[in-house]
Amino acid sequence: MAILSSSSFSLFPTHQFQTKKHTRLRRDLTSNRAVFIKNRDCLINRSLTDSNIQLRRLIESGDLVNSVKLLHQSGKQDIDPRTLCSVLQLCADSRSLKDGKEIDSFIRSNGFVLDSNLGSKLALMYTNCGDLVEARRVFEQVRIEKALFWNLLINELGKVGDFSGSIELFKKMMSFGIEMDRYTFSCVSKSFTNVNGGEEFHGYVLKSGFGDCNSVGNSVMAFYLKKKRVESARKVFDEMSERDVISWNSMINGYIDNGLAEEGLSVFVRMLCSGIEVDLATLVSVLAGCVDSRLGRAVHGIGLKACLGQEDRFCNKLLDMYSKCGDLDSAKIVFAGMSDRRSVVSYTSLIAGYAREGLAGEAVKLFAEMEEEGISPDVYSVTAVLNCCARNRLLDEGKRVHEWIKENDMGFDMFVSNALMDMYAKCGSMREAELVFSEMPVKDIYSWNTVIGGYSKNCYANEALSLFSLMLEEKRVDPDERTVACLLPACASLSAFDKGREIHGYIMRNRYFSDRHIANSLVDMYAKCGALLLARMLFDEIASKDLVSWTVMIAGYGMHGFGKEAIALFNQMRQAGIEPDEISFVSVLYACSHSGLVDEGWRFFNLMRYDCKIEPTLEHYACIVDMLARTGNLLKAYRFIENMPIQPDATIWGALLCGCRIHHDVKLAEKVAEKVFELEPENTGYYVLMANIYAEAEKWEEVRKLRARIGRRGLRKNPGCSWIEIKGRVNIFVAGDSSNPETEKIEAFLRGVRARMREEGLSPQTKYALIDAKEMEKEEALCGHSEKLAMALGILSSGHGKIIRVTKNLRVCGDCHEMAKFMSKLTRREIVLRDSNRFHQFKDGHCSCRGFW
Repeated sequence: MAILSSSSFSLFPTHQFQTKKHTRLRRDLTSNRAVFIKNRDCLINRSLTDSNIQLRRLIESGDLVNSVKLLHQSGKQDIDPRTLCSVLQLCADSRSLKDGKEIDSFIRSNGFVLDSNLGSKLALMYTNCGDLVEARRVFEQVRIEKALFWNLLINELGKVGDFSGSIELFKKMMSFGIEMDRYTFSCVSKSFTNVNGGEEFHGYVLKSGFGDCNSVGNSVMAFYLKKKRVESARKVFDEMSERDVISWNSMINGYIDNGLAEEGLSVFVRMLCSGIEVDLATLVSVLAGCVDSRLGRAVHGIGLKACLGQEDRFCNKLLDMYSKCGDLDSAKIVFAGMSDRRSVVSYTSLIAGYAREGLAGEAVKLFAEMEEEGISPDVYSVTAVLNCCARNRLLDEGKRVHEWIKENDMGFDMFVSNALMDMYAKCGSMREAELVFSEMPVKDIYSWNTVIGGYSKNCYANEALSLFSLMLEEKRVDPDERTVACLLPACASLSAFDKGREIHGYIMRNRYFSDRHIANSLVDMYAKCGALLLARMLFDEIASKDLVSWTVMIAGYGMHGFGKEAIALFNQMRQAGIEPDEISFVSVLYACSHSGLVDEGWRFFNLMRYDCKIEPTLEHYACIVDMLARTGNLLKAYRFIENMPIQPDATIWGALLCGCRIHHDVKLAEKVAEKVFELEPENTGYYVLMANIYAEAEKWEEVRKLRARIGRRGLRKNPGCSWIEIKGRVNIFVAGDSSNPETEKIEAFLRGVRARMREEGLSPQTKYALIDAKEMEKEEALCGHSEKLAMALGILSSGHGKIIRVTKNLRVCGDCHEMAKFMSKLTRREIVLRDSNRFHQFKDGHCSCRGFW
């Protein structure tokens, strides 16, 4: 018992000691571990703090390169997301996309959580650096709460033209419930001006309570004005509770830009009355709407009171306003006052002003002065002076400008090249225009139209049509309305009926007929191709006829000898409320002249003078003289010329000379011819006409004297030339031409026709051969007349029943006229012959001219 007790006693203290020792050991170990963990955490925090501190110091100093290097040297555990936001901000400020992408890669590879703050900075970096695709990607991944970042991206997308992307982002912002501000609406409104849906946007603005905000209201106004919805913009303007100067300027400028200058100026007056202080933008807009220099001077005064007299933009706009109003004296005063502040804009405005007033010399001189002053002309000043040369037909001055363009390497600018071609074309120098065209590396539609139109207006109709064919072959530029308008006169000039019909088809396929200018040109083309019925049908289809429409159709009737129809249409035009001008009266007087309607001609001449108060010009007097001369009233015509209030020209005396030929009055013809030769000594046509008069009277000695006179002067007669279009190809003949492959067939056909004429008792009118020779030689000479050759080819080559259309550059001779009548009866074909005077429509042995040609 004692042993057991002793044993038990002795063992207990030992166990107790060991337990305490272990407890202390465990406590010490635990304490040491806590200290270790604490020290470890302190080291980690110190490392993290040190890296972020170093990075922030680099960021604050703007050292982006070393910031990125240090970032790569650190690990995820060393970098605070707030530091990443700071370095992304530095990338955004520095516009460094390359560094920004490296940081984006660091974020993704280290598994950083892309929260709203970090995502916002990343989106900002991409937006500022111009990578909008990546910016939108970030917006799709992260819910960004601040409107600022949405506004930036919406605005940038609009700037680069991604309007649908800008609007899509705006709609996403709405769906996320992001609180918008006034900048949001201002930014997105720019995109709505370029796409549909602006009205819905306006409605959302009002619902959101931003309708009274100036900047938002101004943006909505800008949207409506860009869409040319001025009244809607005005409604927004009127509903604004407060308007700033931008609101007033927008409304003024909107009216003026949309051609409503009077309303814009009215708003300007209201602005002044409201006590709003005008600024430079206000006055610049108002000056653009001034069409009267008196009003412009008032605005000028307001500008001086507002201390804007030294503002270059204000002075240049003043200069432009005075120039456009034709007040060149005031323009020159402003220009002189600018002295050393003159720019290329100043010079260009004054050059354009001189050009508009026809002061081409001053414009060219100012262009040279600008270069002497060391101000380099730009595209606008060069084109302005070229347009001036074009308008005033100053070929030599235009060539000097061309030399300057070559010296300054400006020749490859498309606008300059187009202006050069236009200048050469309007000066009648198509070779130079074609050379400029051929050297252009890139041509736009205006380039093609300028040369095609130049060819057409300068009587190079074949070249115009050939260039059009080349344009279609190259397929680089599609023809437009102006191309067609340039081509139709070329078809009319050549009487190229088939080509004209092709172009008509092109017009209808492209719906160009609604263009009144094209419709009028089409009517004119058919009239000049001898297709008068087609011309009238198209004329009737023109929905809204202007004075040109009526005049073209009246002239068409006149050319074809349908005087009564021309008069009826002229009266119908007046009943429609369209008052005639001097050109309309020329057309109706011409119709009376070529139809022998003397009484009607006098009536219209007096109507023009006394009722319409139009002073007659030389053209009107020429029509009256021609009308009297054709009807045999030669002495009356002579007295009329002598009593004219204006000096008669060669055309008027020439009309009387033609009448002398028709009625074989050699004595009066000699008297008239001397007056014509005195006025136009170089015009061979009048010498030839007088020679014809002598030849028809068989005064061969006088013919020889006249021909000797022509020889002494070194003059050459224009050869008779006729042409006919067959299967799209224009065949040209001159007198005695034997170059055509069908010459043998043509001559055989004409001999056969002549034989049939003799059988029916119709002898050749050899007096029109105009040579002193035997009858057989005269007859052979007559058979070689160009119009006979062209008509014969038409009959032999075209399908049965097709109308033969021939054009001649001179007046048709009497023998050819008689033969054409006979051919129309023999072959049962309608022949339309257009000579230099009028149309002759041969059918069943009769001519529409009834002897008046």
